[in-house]
Amino acid sequence: MIPAIKQVIADGSVKKLRMLRSMYLYSFENSLRYLKKSEREFIQNNLK
Repeated sequence: MIPAIKQVIADGSVKKLRMLRSMYLYSFENSLRYLKKSEREFIQNNLK
């Protein structure tokens, strides 16, 4: 899950990020702690 999230952030695709979150909510939320601060901020800014 973490490599998939990192790839989507690198691509800058908010739509794919939302899709990952909706399909794998539990894994997605638990993977956030393993991301870099800048990656977490990208998710926080774009999924609100």
